[in-house]
Amino acid sequence: MPGQVSPPQDKLLLFTRYPVPGRSKPHLIAALGAKGAAEYQRSLTELTLRQVREHASPREAELIIHYSGGSEAEFRAWLGEQCQYREHAKGDFGARLTAAFAAALGDAAVGPTRAVALCLDNPEADPRVIDQAFDLLAERDVVFGMPSDGGLFLVGLSQAAPGLFADIPWRTETVQAALLARADALGLSVGLTQAPMPLLEAG
Repeated sequence: MPGQVSPPQDKLLLFTRYPVPGRSKPHLIAALGAKGAAEYQRSLTELTLRQVREHASPREAELIIHYSGGSEAEFRAWLGEQCQYREHAKGDFGARLTAAFAAALGDAAVGPTRAVALCLDNPEADPRVIDQAFDLLAERDVVFGMPSDGGLFLVGLSQAAPGLFADIPWRTETVQAALLARADALGLSVGLTQAPMPLLEAG
């Protein structure tokens, strides 16, 4: 129909790294051993991806895995061909988020887009929060998942936001305040999800 506006395209940006003994979940190596920590990450990633796919399917959301620690061929053999794969950008977590969102939101040809970033190897990840985040993005420029104990577990954007993630003190107790202050300075409307989840890690 002429003049009809297309609904926004939803994109899920899933951050992960390849499970390698000695590099995976280093904080668990003392308890599980290097091989056990890597296997734990592998199992957790596979479980979370299955759950994410269940929530993404009704929304027809595009799944884009941003990865490090392995080749694209290794990730495709491990996690399947149903996703797009993009190697993490160079730099800190802010640089990785900036690049991931710029790629997801930068294609004007596909029309309006909403994008949500989530870590795949988060032991507390509840994919039901994905629906909440996309619903909030219908009315807000940016959505944060901020647990009461600090940190960040989810980020969503309905428009490009240059500078939002630059020079943020990641993995500190001031990360939430810094992100909220930056969003306010950029004139972005903010929504907050409610599900309690821990820090989103860069992988």
